Amino acid sequence: MHRHLTGERGVMVFIHIIDARVGLPVRDVIATWVVAKNALLADGLATALFFTSADKLKGYFQFSSVRMFTDNTIEKSKNFRGELFL
Repeated sequence: MHRHLTGERGVMVFIHIIDARVGLPVRDVIATWVVAKNALLADGLATALFFTSADKLKGYFQFSSVRMFTDNTIEKSKNFRGELFL
């Protein structure tokens, strides 16, 4: 979910994930996708990936993932079996 606001400089996009450290929406990651053994784990990991890399989480959980950044680059785990169309 994104919230769009129009300001003097055009449209600004705000993601609903808030970085509690600064009280503002995250700004570098715009989307995450996770495949895990159940939906609860996948949802939690997808949220965590807004704040940290998959490499930091893979020692604790088994999952595959994709992160998309504001510069339109992606970070895809080696075990992600999905296909991306960019």
